[in-house]
Amino acid sequence: MHRIRKPLVAVGAATTLAIGLAAGSLALSSSAQAASYLGVTLTASGSGASATWDSAGDPVLTVGTPSSTTYAKAQINSVPTAAPTSEPSFDTNAYSAGSPRWVIQFADGDSLFGYPANSGLEGNNWEVVPAASGACAALTDKPQDDTYTHALAFIQNAGCGGNVTAAYIIADGDQAAGTSDTITNISYDDETLAPGADVVTVANPGAQTSTVGTAIATLQIAATSSKGDAIAYYSATGLPAGLSISSTTGAITGTPTTAGSSTVTVTAVDNGSTKGTVSFTWTVNATGSGSGSATPYTGNLRLVKMGYCLDDQYNSSTPGAVVQIWRCNGLSNQVWQVNSNGTIEHNGLCLDAKHSGITAGTKVQLWTCTGAANQRWDTSGWRIHYDNPAASNEVLDDTAFGGSGTQQEIYTDNGGVNQVWGTN
Repeated sequence: MHRIRKPLVAVGAATTLAIGLAAGSLALSSSAQAASYLGVTLTASGSGASATWDSAGDPVLTVGTPSSTTYAKAQINSVPTAAPTSEPSFDTNAYSAGSPRWVIQFADGDSLFGYPANSGLEGNNWEVVPAASGACAALTDKPQDDTYTHALAFIQNAGCGGNVTAAYIIADGDQAAGTSDTITNISYDDETLAPGADVVTVANPGAQTSTVGTAIATLQIAATSSKGDAIAYYSATGLPAGLSISSTTGAITGTPTTAGSSTVTVTAVDNGSTKGTVSFTWTVNATGSGSGSATPYTGNLRLVKMGYCLDDQYNSSTPGAVVQIWRCNGLSNQVWQVNSNGTIEHNGLCLDAKHSGITAGTKVQLWTCTGAANQRWDTSGWRIHYDNPAASNEVLDDTAFGGSGTQQEIYTDNGGVNQVWGTN
């Protein structure tokens, strides 16, 4: 008499718990055995049911409560349409009452059930489970407690199998609620599970730049599991205001609303609860940055009590250009655009406190306009105040009352003539 086994729980609309195995075969050579590995997806259905990867990289399938309506699965990701000629196998540390087991489903709904080596069936681990109706359902003497070869041959000879549509290991209500099975030594179609712990890798999209008020092109974040597990959801921190990430697809979309620079960290979690992260910078330029728009003033900026003008040393358009003072001469390297967004531009570059410095003595240069706090200035009241909230009372300053060629810096506002600026 064969052991008591319930029919496979109907999936219906419930979310499945599955280990996915990648299609392929084991290639042999005269010198070495080159293995290809199974891709695996873990999913679970019902209260308390779970499927996770342990530290050794093996799936752990846990039956939930009540056990009659919960289950955990391990399903082949890309199942070959032909049934494997060699017997699929696995081991478990908690076999009982016909669970966990292999299920190989065929196009007409018939299935093969296969039990682990420690099921006590001594190699006769397989049975044919017919669909509720169809050719196999009407046949007698269907194999039970038989070899894989005989069970597969029965379905093939009866003509009621067809292509394989799914293959998975299931732990379900045949066991007591809360039972956890650690599944090891999985083999299907001569492929085995990839060795080692599961690792989720999130591809780095690189530094991003966008503009306030302009919708970004969709940024697709891609993540993969070393075990082939499906990515369950995505999340992100540090996204610029106005942007969001799809928890299901990893697509970042939206329209930035605030200028600035931030570090974005994206986390991807696979169905086995393994996490992976990636970080990158995202700079949002203010509207009109580098374009000359929204410019209430264009002309020179001069130290009114010293007779010098703010000057781009070589009239450069390359980031890192030196900002100095020079005798006012009316040339183009002394023409500045003071914008309503707080930036001061020359040749499409912005006045910039180097390395986002906030302390007295930080040098000033020209840099690609980013809209960040180290490029914000307030030109009211004869001072060019450094309008960075992290800095305290710093203004644009002619270093040590120097002459022509002195590089400019920020310095604490002290009322000196080397800090008093005006326009034409």
